[in-house]
Amino acid sequence: MHRSKVFIKYAIIALWVAAVLGYLRLYRQHMDTYLQLIISTLTISIFSELCFISYGDVYDTLNLLGHLFRFASYVLIYVAIFLNNVKKPYLQLVATRSALENANNALEEKAKKNKRSYTR
Repeated sequence: MHRSKVFIKYAIIALWVAAVLGYLRLYRQHMDTYLQLIISTLTISIFSELCFISYGDVYDTLNLLGHLFRFASYVLIYVAIFLNNVKKPYLQLVATRSALENANNALEEKAKKNKRSYTR
């Protein structure tokens, strides 16, 4: 493998390690599942790049393993994006709707009590 290609791959790994450290710091503050998935994705991507650096032949097992790691990281990033941008807001919407419904029912009961007290 060309020396410049190896250098670039190590630079990418260094950037991903820095990103993992940054996300770990964020995770300690927020304890969010989304951040766990991002950290896992970046870690798997690091292993993928290490496999791509280490393989000797295009048909080598390490090359296949690198692609499998890459695929796994793409699946995890998809799950993380889905959880954060689709499922989480939907669950918040359901919880807010439920709270509004409870508040509306309480107001209706209060209005009925007030109406009964004025009609007496």
